[in-house]
Amino acid sequence: MANTHLKKSKAIYFIFITVLFFPTFILSFQSDGDIFDVNFFQTTAYFLSSYVLLLTVLGSLFKKPYVTIFFGCHDHCERRFHKLHNVLPICGRCTGIYFGFFIAIPLSYLNMPFYWFIPLGIPLVIDGFIQIKGIPSTMNRRLITGILFGPAMVSLFGLYNALIVYLVERTFIIYD
Repeated sequence: MANTHLKKSKAIYFIFITVLFFPTFILSFQSDGDIFDVNFFQTTAYFLSSYVLLLTVLGSLFKKPYVTIFFGCHDHCERRFHKLHNVLPICGRCTGIYFGFFIAIPLSYLNMPFYWFIPLGIPLVIDGFIQIKGIPSTMNRRLITGILFGPAMVSLFGLYNALIVYLVERTFIIYD
């Protein structure tokens, strides 16, 4: 039991460290002095989509719940798509977020400002409050709110990484 807990905690640390810092490095190489000239929404959409796909493949190969760890999913049996459970061992809402990452890729080519996607997370918040009030959510509502939240999460995570690059560029200015 202790070894399983230790292995799971190491996987969690690796997943979170990779997710938090790798996009920052990618964005820093794309920036030529002003990070906000870079389409960080597109870079983050590609990164998160490829990362969850990699976690899915590795989880299937090694029979480990890497995708569940990434999403922090509770994986309640009654809230998952049973036909997809062998591939995606996550609940309906996390499945929607998963597919929302992939939907964010074509959305990134529309050249819309990143902040236009942030309001897409509002239905998920509303659904959460409705559930707190005691009204159960349906699988379709969970899936749709998750799909809408995917691009919002990409946008917020991209902004987080862009701000880190911006602050580092402003702090460590190298004059030619």
